[in-house]
Amino acid sequence: MKTQSWWLSLIILAAFAFGNPVSASTVVVGTWDGGGNCIPFTCNLDGQPGFIYQQVYSQSAFSGPILINELLFYADPVTSVILANGVFNISLSTTTAAVNGLSTTSFSDNLGPNNQSVYSATLPPMTGEELIIPLSQHFLYNPRFGNLLMTVS
Repeated sequence: MKTQSWWLSLIILAAFAFGNPVSASTVVVGTWDGGGNCIPFTCNLDGQPGFIYQQVYSQSAFSGPILINELLFYADPVTSVILANGVFNISLSTTTAAVNGLSTTSFSDNLGPNNQSVYSATLPPMTGEELIIPLSQHFLYNPRFGNLLMTVS
């Protein structure tokens, strides 16, 4: 599965440091590639069980450990955005897979040992051109241990 930018950018917001040496800053990862790829949240994926989407973000985009408590996606302003229906499961982990180097034969091969389910619900409504997904479980990401992997099913 070739990874693609599908919205203008992905912003991962860090949460409270809770006394840990964790950065609490906004991190911008990725840029819009001009394509308008609708995966994973805006295609007509209703009734397609087993759909899996994985995206890798380079560890070099992060200056240190961050606690991720929500995901914020910006819509492509050129196309109409209609969110897909259904329950989305999102997990985060570190991965040894390179950006654009995911296994397409076994998605589980891409997962890191710290794979953690962080969201399982229908999508919240968009606010303007933003899709803000509050995570039910926070994820502590440390770029020392590999790239960041987001898996959506």
